[in-house]
Amino acid sequence: VWNGEDPHRSKINKLAFEKWTELLNRGAKIAATYGRDWHQTETTKQVAALYLYLPEQATLHDIKRAIKNGHSYISMGPKINMYANEHCISGDTISLSEQESIMLDLEITEYNDSYTIVLDSNIGAIYRHECTGAINKKIKVENTFGRQHLTWLRLLIYSSRKELIAFTNPIYIDV
Repeated sequence: VWNGEDPHRSKINKLAFEKWTELLNRGAKIAATYGRDWHQTETTKQVAALYLYLPEQATLHDIKRAIKNGHSYISMGPKINMYANEHCISGDTISLSEQESIMLDLEITEYNDSYTIVLDSNIGAIYRHECTGAINKKIKVENTFGRQHLTWLRLLIYSSRKELIAFTNPIYIDV
């Protein structure tokens, strides 16, 4: 979904992100990744990284599985820990009844500037909050909005310049 230096400013990356969102809305469970061609190590541009949720003594198999399953997020700075209902991470599927809600535990660290967090979903942005520095918060997310049910949920982080600087792979929701 993102590639190269200054990925948040690339028109091609914006189009890829929009296509990924479209595929998610059609029901595809497809993991986003980030890559960069390392022809030179020194750059004045911003680069991102793909961060994986891994067990303590991760094996190569664990790494491959985390990438394939979307147990990851992409960031140009902020570190993200996000769990739904205490144990589900990006790429997982949660099963809920129509009346159940989702409790998100969200921790963002290693970013001192102001930023905006947005919970994005198949029905659009459902939560927005302005932040500065590290945060640790719980967010209750209702499963239904009018007649629409959530089918996926992901976190987006925007800089104070309103540029996308980090995002998670979705948590999928089965009702």
